[in-house]
Amino acid sequence: MNTTIFTFENIYKAYKKCLKNKKNTANALKFELNREKNLNRLLYDLQTGRYNISRHICFIVTHPSPREIFAADFRDRIVHHLLCNEIQDIFEKNFSDNSYAIGATLTIKAKNTSQYDSIASFLKNYQSVNLSENHIDKINYFDNKQAIDTLNNVIDGSQKFGFIISVIFIIIAIVITLNTLRLAIYISKNEIHVMNLVGATEGYIRGPFIVTGAIYGIMATFIVMLLLVPISLWMTSIVQNFFIDVNFMDYYIQDFWRLVMWLLISGIVTGAVASSLAVRKYVNSKRR
Repeated sequence: MNTTIFTFENIYKAYKKCLKNKKNTANALKFELNREKNLNRLLYDLQTGRYNISRHICFIVTHPSPREIFAADFRDRIVHHLLCNEIQDIFEKNFSDNSYAIGATLTIKAKNTSQYDSIASFLKNYQSVNLSENHIDKINYFDNKQAIDTLNNVIDGSQKFGFIISVIFIIIAIVITLNTLRLAIYISKNEIHVMNLVGATEGYIRGPFIVTGAIYGIMATFIVMLLLVPISLWMTSIVQNFFIDVNFMDYYIQDFWRLVMWLLISGIVTGAVASSLAVRKYVNSKRR
């Protein structure tokens, strides 16, 4: 092995590459606490031939299938990237044109799947203009366009279905709040009558019930959000038994805070307004 690759510059480049998408892992954070010291120690061990592989971390994953994983320590991963940076160009030059090994790539992610059509068209035009530069081997988007369009339709349908489900549960929250408030105010109608007799103002009478209505709206939000968990899991199991792998639980998690916000707003506003109107009915009827 050519020891001239063991320089601090190369070690640092490998470290930055290794840190990508791993910066929040326990081993990476531990290494970061004394980054310069750890990098210099690793460089010294490599240059003097004292480097030893650390113990691997073993864990079990269950998705998509149960398997045992042995992950290298973060320090060892830096060495992996250091060696790959050195030998990548050497090996890629000798790869067959029919090799399916993936070398250096440029990943383009569209914000919306409908944008891939324009991206593919741009790459096709670039390929036709720059014939002398063989940067693009093949564009297979147009070969799979029908399948991608079908997937887009499924995604759009799933999003619309999720929106409809959200609206249904917002209505359920409103209905729960309204019925609970009507019952609570009906039970307290004699108390309202007494407050009318002693000359209490309408604002004094309505105040506690408005606050109660807002609290019921918050409670209804939490009840609906809890009900959504088993329902999402149940609906996912039913849909996956047919023809497509759609996980409604993913939509629930992705839209969790937006759904909570709308449920809270609708619940609190509905509870407060409904309480005010219901109490007004009893206040007006008793005063007349």
